[in-house]
Amino acid sequence: CLDTYHKVDLRLQTLEIPFHEVVTKDMFIMEIDAVCYYRMENASLLL
Repeated sequence: CLDTYHKVDLRLQTLEIPFHEVVTKDMFIMEIDAVCYYRMENASLLL
């Protein structure tokens, strides 16, 4: 018998990290943005 039910999406997910402009100690300007792809493999460990 199940007491609770949790729906978990196991498909590939995308996390977009927005554009940032960073100035280093030596006054070098870097423009950074990124995309992270991840997937949950074991749903029982998430809950």
